[in-house]
Amino acid sequence: MQGFFGKPVDNLFAEPFIARWIRLNVPSWNDAVVVSKNAGGTKRVTSLADTLKLNFGIVTTDWRRPKMA
Repeated sequence: MQGFFGKPVDNLFAEPFIARWIRLNVPSWNDAVVVSKNAGGTKRVTSLADTLKLNFGIVTTDWRRPKMA
């Protein structure tokens, strides 16, 4: 990250705050499933699911189109 800025910066992660917010504000959060809308979020969704001790899901799409004649 530091290569993008002229001054020292820290990469701060919001996951602990998000997990805390979920625990405090989502009723029955322990019955939830954490879902990523694409494979790019796999690392984040599995980490949050591990933190909350929940199951997780990942939605994938197939962008291949049928060949036109």
